[in-house]
Amino acid sequence: MFNLSNLLPVILSGVMFFSGLGGTMPQVSTQTVQNGTSVATYSVVQLPDSVRSKHPELASAVNSLNAAEKKDAEEYVADYANGPKDNPYTSKSSIQVLRSDDQILSAVRKTEYNGGAHPAVLYSGVNLDPNTGYALTAKDVLQNPNALARKVADSVISQNPTMAFDRQQLEDGVKAAFKDGSLAFAIDDDTLHVYVDENVTGAHVYGTYEVKIPLAGSGVVKDAHVADK
Repeated sequence: MFNLSNLLPVILSGVMFFSGLGGTMPQVSTQTVQNGTSVATYSVVQLPDSVRSKHPELASAVNSLNAAEKKDAEEYVADYANGPKDNPYTSKSSIQVLRSDDQILSAVRKTEYNGGAHPAVLYSGVNLDPNTGYALTAKDVLQNPNALARKVADSVISQNPTMAFDRQQLEDGVKAAFKDGSLAFAIDDDTLHVYVDENVTGAHVYGTYEVKIPLAGSGVVKDAHVADK
């Protein structure tokens, strides 16, 4: 039911509240595990009883997400338990829920890896159908990939005017990620957030670019997923 390959959202500490699904207030908390010198933190999404009762399939999907987060953290610290004390291996996975209503639960997952020679930051999207619990990909929520690719390319290039991006390659990367379901995105009530890295941009520079596209009049989000005002 829950496809981790569709996980894609920004940093979170302690407990975070978000509204939606009839005015309820789910929580996101953080947990820490340690093994030897390695430490990992991960997020736990907690749905209130009213939401779990109304959307049991969503509750099951969120349970699967929480279990996967915990397993990833425990496996990470086990793998790097004997790492160096002066530069220990650490990971920090944080989930920020951007929107939660009867159409979608949408969040951004950010994972930071430190220690060793190559630290990294990865983004993934968590987009769930509350009625089925199924993970939603770009094809389910978004539309018009050509227009989306142009908007993403415009933003990435304008954010980095000194970078020599190949615009066609960048647009092709967005459309390919849209098609194969790997495009990292999340939506709130007003904005589509798209996250692209070197695998999409084709640039020989590591890093993630965030693109914010207003939902109103964008033409790239399906009407069913435009929040009611």
